[in-house]
Amino acid sequence: MIQAALSPLSRYRVAHSQDPDEFKTLVAGVFRDHEFAVRRSSGAHAAELNHCPLGDISVNYIAYGAEADVDPGSLNDFYLIHVPLKGTSIVEIGGEIVHTTPEQAVICSPSKRVRFQWSDDCGVLAIRIERAAVERQMTALIGAPAMRSPNFDPRLPFNAQSSWRNLANFMCIELGNDRHMFAPPIARVAVGQMLITSLLTQHGHDMRHLVDRPAVTVAPRHVRKAEEYMAARLAQPLTMAEIVEAVGVSERTLFEGFRRFRNTSPMAWLKARRMEKAHEALVRGDTNSSVTEIAMEWGFFHLGNFSAAYRDAYGERPSETLKKAQDRRY
Repeated sequence: MIQAALSPLSRYRVAHSQDPDEFKTLVAGVFRDHEFAVRRSSGAHAAELNHCPLGDISVNYIAYGAEADVDPGSLNDFYLIHVPLKGTSIVEIGGEIVHTTPEQAVICSPSKRVRFQWSDDCGVLAIRIERAAVERQMTALIGAPAMRSPNFDPRLPFNAQSSWRNLANFMCIELGNDRHMFAPPIARVAVGQMLITSLLTQHGHDMRHLVDRPAVTVAPRHVRKAEEYMAARLAQPLTMAEIVEAVGVSERTLFEGFRRFRNTSPMAWLKARRMEKAHEALVRGDTNSSVTEIAMEWGFFHLGNFSAAYRDAYGERPSETLKKAQDRRY
């Protein structure tokens, strides 16, 4: 197990509190809003939060100091590696139950609903990884835009033979130094990329087949030209016939190019880019915009289908994203 003296990351303390409401607010600032209920408290343990940001990842130590239920819903914007350094927790991820210990960690994917039950003595190393960074690295690995975020196998072994534990141990020890190697911005970027690449290439997920397949050559000009044409007209009605005419190849050739080099179809690529724009608008939370207006602005005229596709991509209904964004403005 990671040495107890180093595990709390006490140099980076954000909170050490007996006030549950205050602590919940501070945790939400580092992670996200969540429901929190104390089942039982002996009063022997104070709640503690230590937080060290490292670019696209952050390394954190959190203990609630009580037997507690924690329900953040879906994480949406980040992945979370959850490792009890002491005590235990029960984690429900997308309906699957994992009993975590210092030798059995979990990784929570953004679109999966997650809930935690903490023992009163549970202290967790929690590594937050930004969803956008995972998608960027996935794109770099497969040589094509990642059409969505991967969903990881939630069980992450953390026994004595685990490379993940060795990496976490190294990070905690190094961050305990006065002049740790992660201080320069370039080093923070590098450690984040190393962790993300290791997860994508060595741990199970539902897009692993794309990572493992032989590398393809650069997409041909007609595929890139079609992407440029569609990207410049995301808010305009587009038909396949118009795209084919603009690119100057047959529909069959264009479909085959997208299938081989992008693992999707041209219209699916277009829909994914429009969904990203709709998500960005919902996250901004403009007070004069409704879900219907945003959906229609980006070409989604069947609101039921839009809501279902949005929930598959981002783990919550579009109305929930908009409400949270608007609540933050006030």
